[in-house]
Amino acid sequence: MLPTLQEFVLVMLFGLLTWFVMRQGSHGWYYTQDFREGHRRYAGNSSPLLVLIMGHEQYIFLALIILFVYMMVIYAALKLFCLYFIFWLCLIKTEYWTGLRYKAWIISTSGVAIVPVLLAALVWIVRFPISN
Repeated sequence: MLPTLQEFVLVMLFGLLTWFVMRQGSHGWYYTQDFREGHRRYAGNSSPLLVLIMGHEQYIFLALIILFVYMMVIYAALKLFCLYFIFWLCLIKTEYWTGLRYKAWIISTSGVAIVPVLLAALVWIVRFPISN
């Protein structure tokens, strides 16, 4: 069974959102480790406010997953999670091809502005489905 337009848009948006949030999580973890050790080897010159925003975006992301499963039937949510995982693997492979793998801070910091837009779009799409 082919995915509908609604499912296709949800998979793309959710895949991009997960990609940004996971990169932000690793960036924040490295920053806190460097802060404890007293140096900034991994995280560069990130501000604590930037890392705090990234941390809050991760909690909002978890709330979105709960809303997503609540608003949809569990079968549809599992189907979309499987499709999204394939898309997410393609994004990870694209990181290697483009060289962004070694410049993950670009993904993390740009995600501060992009993640709220993706969150709003996902909530909008789940709340007001696309009619076929």
